[in-house]
Amino acid sequence: MMRTMRYKQLSISRRMPLLRPLYKPSDILRFVVVFAVIIFLFNHLLVPPPPPRTPFSPHPLEEPYYCQGDFGYSNLSLQEIQSRRANFSEINQFVYISKANRACTSRSHVFLLILVKSAAGHFRKRRYIRNTWGNDARKRGHVVVFLLGYNQEDSVFVNYENEMYSDTIQQNFQDSYQNNTLKIKMAFDWIVNFCKSAQYILLVDDDMYVNIRNAIHFISGLNKNNNSYLYSGYFIREPFPDRDPESKHYISEQQYPFHCYPPYIAGASIFLNQHTIQRFFTVMPYIPYIPFDDVFIGFIAQKLRINPSNNKLIRLGKNSFQPHRASEIRCVISQHGYEIDFMFRIAYNTTNSQIDTVFNK
Repeated sequence: MMRTMRYKQLSISRRMPLLRPLYKPSDILRFVVVFAVIIFLFNHLLVPPPPPRTPFSPHPLEEPYYCQGDFGYSNLSLQEIQSRRANFSEINQFVYISKANRACTSRSHVFLLILVKSAAGHFRKRRYIRNTWGNDARKRGHVVVFLLGYNQEDSVFVNYENEMYSDTIQQNFQDSYQNNTLKIKMAFDWIVNFCKSAQYILLVDDDMYVNIRNAIHFISGLNKNNNSYLYSGYFIREPFPDRDPESKHYISEQQYPFHCYPPYIAGASIFLNQHTIQRFFTVMPYIPYIPFDDVFIGFIAQKLRINPSNNKLIRLGKNSFQPHRASEIRCVISQHGYEIDFMFRIAYNTTNSQIDTVFNK
């Protein structure tokens, strides 16, 4: 009986047809290849490339940087601006408290003018600078002045400091990080009205150390044409506004509704010349206020079609001061990250004992 049932099962299985796959592996591979070719052709041939972006067409941050148009909020063209007589009342809306009166008035020519952006309460940093690289600059006949806003708590000491050194430029706007652009406006106004004899200008922050010898070598190699532009430093090539409310660089979409900034030179160290300053000053009233001074200058430069030039000898970020790399200051123009007397002294001793500069190697 058991043998009979086994035979029946075998006979049934022989009569059942074998299941075959619907597609061969070669068919599946061929389908994948054809599909990939179709997608490639669609993306690269049938769909046109995206148009250049402008501030009026914001896009997500993960997309490529397309911001290469005419920046500046003003609808006026450069030709219209140049044909008008600028209203400088907006620039001069604040009153000078001090003007560093003896800085330029007694000189017929200033080869290098260095303006240091400093908080009113940063007395120690200004002292460190005066005793180190500021001293190097003055010994070589260059001018160093400090740009300050107003802080009531520090006003008595700032007045006393200016009586001693006569090297502070101050207006009565509130001293804060968000008002750094006002310091730049004050600086340009002061240069145009009180220091036209300055040939070259260096704007720096008070946490930068400047190797004066290397700065002079850099300037000496520039084009001496009085009509040439100079806007040089650490180049920020593809900047975007910071939308993080916790960041000190935060700017809201209400303040600045566009997706990108123009390329600009980081504000820690900016080289300019008198010709560039004069042109900046003319256009400045037509550029709406933005709280970041280096971005603001970038808008002015973009309006004037002045291209920023990168300077690899300006060290910021990860290349800031490190005690185990203190000798790097010999080979750069300026370096970020100097906060205390010890750091300034190391750099001062290093630069004053250097046998050669990076330009002579």
